[in-house]
Amino acid sequence: MTTRRYKIVADAIAEKIYSGEYRIGQRLPTERELAEQFETSRPMIREALIALELYGLISVRQGAGIYVQAWQNQPLRVNIFDRGVSPFELLDARRMIEGELVAAAAAIITDRELLALEQLIQKMKDSFNQLEKYEQYDRQFHVQIAKAARNTALTAVIDSLWALHTRGQLWSQLHRFIPSQKLHGDRLDEHRAIYDALQRRNPDDARRAMHEHLQRARETLMTAADRLQDHHAADDD
Repeated sequence: MTTRRYKIVADAIAEKIYSGEYRIGQRLPTERELAEQFETSRPMIREALIALELYGLISVRQGAGIYVQAWQNQPLRVNIFDRGVSPFELLDARRMIEGELVAAAAAIITDRELLALEQLIQKMKDSFNQLEKYEQYDRQFHVQIAKAARNTALTAVIDSLWALHTRGQLWSQLHRFIPSQKLHGDRLDEHRAIYDALQRRNPDDARRAMHEHLQRARETLMTAADRLQDHHAADDD
């Protein structure tokens, strides 16, 4: 429910901006004050602020606070998330679905399917410094696991979630602030852990490995979002 809550908070703050309660150039309350106001956690407030900044409604100025930006070029009273699914929401959806898919696959996966996964891991390793190819093999790895679970509908869902990933404006902005070599190295280890659990035909270990993989991806995006905020703050100085 975390994602739904941060969207509600972001839309509530956006409505205060559109209504004039928070005026252009006005400094917003601190994260702590907003957390108290909305009766939620500071990390959730931070996610809401990241979304608002990426959509151009606020700016974070390092050491100075959070300020409302000129928003006249934004459609009035439009839910800011109508423009697309957020990166955090996509990862939460994938975590819920792929955890169960990989557990199901562990019980019935064939040796041929395991070989295909192993080959994809090797291809990812070989394309370590080629982002586009790496992402292609990463996508194939996850779709292959869905296929191994023998569920055509959910395989299509996973492929669609990856398509949203590659088209998303927020993804492209955040990926600029992710160190690709460390990211790819971590992903390879995590993919290997998923593969090892599948090879052992252990559903619980496979589910756990997938959950850990996608949780780390979420944490990486949060770090990238913080870097993006710092970058925008530096531009404002």
